[in-house]
Amino acid sequence: MEYGTIRKAQIGAENVYDYSIGNPSVPAPDCVNDAIREALKLNSIDLHGYTTAAGRPSLRAAMAADLNRTRQLKADCVIVCIHWGEEYRLKQNREQENLAKWLISRGADHIIGSHPHVIQPVVMLSDANSSFRHHVTAYSLGNFISGMSAANTDRGLLIELKISRFLSTVWLDGYNTYHVRTLRPSVNGKPYFQVIQE
Repeated sequence: MEYGTIRKAQIGAENVYDYSIGNPSVPAPDCVNDAIREALKLNSIDLHGYTTAAGRPSLRAAMAADLNRTRQLKADCVIVCIHWGEEYRLKQNREQENLAKWLISRGADHIIGSHPHVIQPVVMLSDANSSFRHHVTAYSLGNFISGMSAANTDRGLLIELKISRFLSTVWLDGYNTYHVRTLRPSVNGKPYFQVIQE
């Protein structure tokens, strides 16, 4: 049984809130949302209302500005970690694909995605501006460790990027992926989590 389900049974469903941004669930009271917005200074982002990042000009503008600032700092490699996609879906959606291409066009070298709680494909995207530059996009790493009970949520992916540099030239020398799985045996009647490589 998932932790959230257990807590709902213990203290009441009305007292358990999902604080994810862009994840539909039980709506939290306005005072909770206001406190989170104030604490995190996220006044332009909705809490508990699914809004697609790809369709929000203010979010795209903020991401483009962050990527531009990072490039101005002369970063050797820019890896974007992004919370996106549909929960429990084993394949990326069109919005993820479009946003990945957009991020690369704005200066992202590689993209590591999360949120779906299941592993989604890792692909190599080509750069429209250069025939030799390729960008690893891991649409979702799944769960490294999980107490979830939905299908495929007990699996995760680790990714190793091999980045090389000679003088001012930086390139991807390859990448490896490692699959992991969470086992949940009971030890002395208590739940126990064990992560193993598959």
